[in-house]
Amino acid sequence: MASLSRKISSSTNLLLFVLIIVGFLVLINFLAMRHFGRLDLTQNKLYTLSDASINVASSLDDIVKVTCYFSKNLPSYVVPLKQEVSDILDEYRAYAKGNILIEFLDPTDDPALAQKLRFMGIPRVQLNIMEKDQASTTNVYMGVAVNYEDKQEVIPFVKDVNNLEYEITSSILKVTRKEKKTVGFLTGHEEHTISGDYQTVHKALTREYEVEELNLSSGQPVPNHINVLVVAGPTRLTDRDKYAIDQYIMKGGKVVFLIDIVTIPPEGAVQASYRETNLLDMLENYGVRITKNLVLDRYNILITFQTGYTVLRAPYPFYVKVVKEENGFDPDNPIVNQFSSMVFPWVSALEPLKESHQDLRFTILAQSSKYSWLQKGRYDLNPLQEFMPQPEGIKPYPLAMLVSGKFKSFFADKEVPPVKKSAEEEKTPEENQETIKQCEKGNQILVAANARFINDEYVESPGNIEFFLNAVDWFTWGKDLIGIRSRMVLDRTLPFLSEQQKTAIKFVNLGGIPLLLALFGIIRFYIRKKKKITLETLK
Repeated sequence: MASLSRKISSSTNLLLFVLIIVGFLVLINFLAMRHFGRLDLTQNKLYTLSDASINVASSLDDIVKVTCYFSKNLPSYVVPLKQEVSDILDEYRAYAKGNILIEFLDPTDDPALAQKLRFMGIPRVQLNIMEKDQASTTNVYMGVAVNYEDKQEVIPFVKDVNNLEYEITSSILKVTRKEKKTVGFLTGHEEHTISGDYQTVHKALTREYEVEELNLSSGQPVPNHINVLVVAGPTRLTDRDKYAIDQYIMKGGKVVFLIDIVTIPPEGAVQASYRETNLLDMLENYGVRITKNLVLDRYNILITFQTGYTVLRAPYPFYVKVVKEENGFDPDNPIVNQFSSMVFPWVSALEPLKESHQDLRFTILAQSSKYSWLQKGRYDLNPLQEFMPQPEGIKPYPLAMLVSGKFKSFFADKEVPPVKKSAEEEKTPEENQETIKQCEKGNQILVAANARFINDEYVESPGNIEFFLNAVDWFTWGKDLIGIRSRMVLDRTLPFLSEQQKTAIKFVNLGGIPLLLALFGIIRFYIRKKKKITLETLK
């Protein structure tokens, strides 16, 4: 009887324990459904919605439908991607409080739906499959559509989730916003153009903005619908062009000035020439001096070049690499505070004129490292030259700057420049125009001493295009998308080491492991000897 009683008591305790565990799991699941959360251990929280995305999702006041067109017969290596997409969308749904509807559809066996997707711009893509040592291909759908009322934005092909949050949030903003901002690029003065070497930037901008080229040669003002004006590497502007830009700023218009000071020689030549632009005096009026000196830096990138029949690869100090670890970015400004690095090719130094413009605020967005110096008086770009900086000139130099305040017009004490007219147009009297002499409200401009960093040749460097897009976002929508885009930009730059540090690291690598093994052997020998003495004592 006692044995039976013990068995019953043991079974009861086991059953009670199981019920407690099950109840605990049910409680955890109930709380998880009510309080959404995930643990993200990545440095930049790549798998957690940013504050910007959370704000966008939680502020929706109507239904946004997200339809994912994924085939069921996906290759095994792509199946986890579909689950990751679903997990990210679940976060949006949790924060949207019922205002985001998510649906997964398979168009493979639905000809009508497949035809609809072709019109929408979601293609059927071909993926490789490797099974039983045989290679084959399969055609699948992996696209997403975001719909709100009669508006639709499409993500044609989701190849990974690295940039998916930005694409979804920007698509939601695009279909729910009542207006669309416009970015204008000044043309007519040998600038970089969206139809020329800024095609990558143009493609990126069109996801969020209307983009157009702007020629002011007829003397008209900058149109009111232009929200941001980009002046990218011009040569000589007419006074009337400068007047139009100046008055645009006085009215509160945002301008991004990207100025090149050298004309790069053709391949094979090494001596560059000064690229003259007559914007420098107007920029000094706004508080920024662009010097005629090129910046060189020990933090740079490698280039490949040919000398004779030999192809060499070497560091190139003229390709200045701005590095976060060297305090290269302003830690408080959202345009740059999440960047690891970016590259400026053949960049000059900026100088904030704080003493003569004490009413303006200067924010250095990007600067070279403390190991940088200037090349003065000449533009020798030869990568094989002996780079010998003077010790007194080695210090950080500002490369990109945000200037804020009530700007004074460059034409405040000047006559309005006349419009150049043809003989026929001269007969028509010109309307009197009153110059706005100062910004009524505070305004901002951005000045960078380089315009090449976002052309198609250099824009792929981590941080380059993101810097420009963040600046445009800052001037238009504020911080909505900046945080999402910036945290995708990671570049692990090795710190600059002195010769003593290099020698120390080399010594540790060569002798550290043998020393550790020897130390381990000594400790082990000592422990065994002590153990042997103890055993002999006990005997």
